Parts: sequence; C-alpha cells; structure tokens
Amino acid sequence: MGLISQLNKPIMFIFITIILFVNSSYAQKTGVDENIIKNFTYHIKLEDTKIAFKNGKYESEGSLKGYIKAWIVKYAFADINKDDKMDAVVILAHTGGGSGTFFELTALITERENIKQTNSLLLGDRVEINDIKIVDEVSLPRTSFKSSKKIYLTMKTHKTDDPSCCPSEVVRECFYLTLADEIKSCEDESAPVVKKPAIYLYPKNNENITVKLNIKGNITKTIPEYNESWKVKVDKKGIIDNKYSYLFYEASLESPVNVTKEGWIVKYEHLESWFEKYLPKLGLNRKEIKDFKDYWLKELKYAKFYEIRLLDRDFLDNNMQLLISPKPDTVIRVILYFKPVDKYRKIKNPKLTQIQRKGFTLVEWGGITTDKIH
Repeated sequence: MGLISQLNKPIMFIFITIILFVNSSYAQKTGVDENIIKNFTYHIKLEDTKIAFKNGKYESEGSLKGYIKAWIVKYAFADINKDDKMDAVVILAHTGGGSGTFFELTALITERENIKQTNSLLLGDRVEINDIKIVDEVSLPRTSFKSSKKIYLTMKTHKTDDPSCCPSEVVRECFYLTLADEIKSCEDESAPVVKKPAIYLYPKNNENITVKLNIKGNITKTIPEYNESWKVKVDKKGIIDNKYSYLFYEASLESPVNVTKEGWIVKYEHLESWFEKYLPKLGLNRKEIKDFKDYWLKELKYAKFYEIRLLDRDFLDNNMQLLISPKPDTVIRVILYFKPVDKYRKIKNPKLTQIQRKGFTLVEWGGITTDKIH
C-alpha cells in the first residue's frame, strides 16, 4: 500500500500540473473574464492607490482616516487591442466616507499572457451610469486607433440647479484606445500640426529637382513659396537655389497621428543630450542635428519629462507623402511626437537600424507636440 501511495504522488503531481497548464492556456487564450474583473488589483486614480477587489468590491478596515470603499459599477467585453483575446472596459466607484462618490473609467487589456490596467479617466461625483457599449465603427481611420472600436458611455450628470443626489442631464460620452494602450476622450482627437518639417536634398551632381507634398490636410507655411510643387536647383552640397539649406513647410493633418508603441521618456533637462545620442542613430548628420536642436530646444515648453515616439512609417506614407523627381536612392524621414508628462514610467525602447546614405539622398525631420500635460 505504501508503494502504491508513493507511486501515486508523482502521478498526482503530473495530473495537477496538466490541469494548471490547461487552465493557464485557457486563460491566456480567452483573456479577461468576469472573475478577473471582480478580483483584480486596481489603481484608483483619484486616491492614487492600488486596492485588491474581492467579488467586485473593496472596503478598508479601521477609522475614517484613509478609509476607502469601492465597487464595480458596470463592465463590457470586447477584443479592443486586436490580439484575439478578450479585454474589458470597467467603471469603478469609490468613496472616502464623506458625501462624495466618484466614478472612474478604466480598462483591462491583454498583453501576451499578462493582463494590465490602462489609465483611468474621472467621470464625476455622484453621476448615474446608465449604459456602456463597445462599438465597432469601421468608418474610423485605421491610422488613428489600435482598432476600429469606440467606447460609448451613457450617464446622467448634474445640471447647475440639480441637487447633489439627483443628476438629471443625460449625456453620451465617447472614448477610444490609443496605440499606447491609453483610454482617451474622442474630444482629444484634434487635428495635429506637423511643425517645421525640413527637407534636405543631396544629389550626386548638380540637379533640377521637383518636390511635391501630398498632405492629407492643409499646408499652412512654406519656404520658399510652394505652388503645387517646388521646382528647385540643388548642388552637390545640398544648397537649394543658391540660397536655402532645406525646404520648409508646416501642415495641419486631418487624422490623429499613429505613433510607434515603443519610445522614450526623457527628462526635460536631458533633451539636448538625448538628441545628441539618438538623432545620429535615426540617420541625421551633424548639420541636420544642429538645425533640429536649434528649433526644438526652443519650441518644447518646460515639462518634467517628455515622452518621445516616432511617427509610424505607414502613417507618413499615407498622410505626408513626398513625391520627388528624380526619385532619391535613399530616404530618411525623422518625424517625432513629443508629449509632455508629469511622471516617469518605463517604456520599451525601439530597436534602431541606421540607414546608410547611398546615391541621391533625401532627409526630412520635423515633429508634433501638444502643450497639454499628461
């Protein structure tokens, strides 16, 4: 009997391991479910703290000092980030024991085998949540969103003469998920302005070159004057019409930008050294780097940090196409997105492969920024 018991132990271990593996594989395949939503450790934005929910609610122990009571109001499922696994949008409510009850919108997103919480957006105090839906809107531009889904929230908020207990104004709010896995209001989708794209031309010999901008939006500034195209004479050193080092334009785009998921978080005081380190890796030479720094070190307003990402190459080709005749042998386009942020967080840096300049080379740099601190 003892021998059989000893033999059963490894068999039982293997059996349990198989069960755990199957359950783990099932969780990885399906993503977020109701059990995960109700027992997740959430970051509460207004309190700036993490709390572990149990069966959809949480209540701290002890006195009123530091007291928090929180619960899940509503949630909705969808594959928001297009990884074939279920995600969820969740509305949380919490109170600190006073008269206020605050509501936040957040999401649980699958990322490989892990489930992470996105940022949270405050919805208000003592609002009434009526409905939440995740809608597939195929008309949305693919360059703007990780998927074509939008999040619609119907709720009651307070009119100016409503008592605190009883909001009466029905509103419908719209949100979406960015490529950086951030929930944003659809009202934030203002048309971005591409500032000072500078186009350098380096032909092998003195050359007559035509440059046409195919911009999905409006061209707002140019130097020299742009009339359907630039027709310029360029020498081997890159001097344009015996006068200019580069062609200059600015444009307001129709669509929100699409940026790479990878990027950098850079302290404001370290921006110049970051430019010195990474602009050569992105393909710029010393003259182009100096021009870049002269402009952007003055243009970027003070913030604790800047989040820097590259504009996606497909986005550039679809929204900021350059048509050059004769066609360049080498094209280097460095358009950066600068977002001021208050806090440092670790994000994955992109792997950069420096482009070698061969033959007739075109180089462009520029950027997009927002003054809004995130």
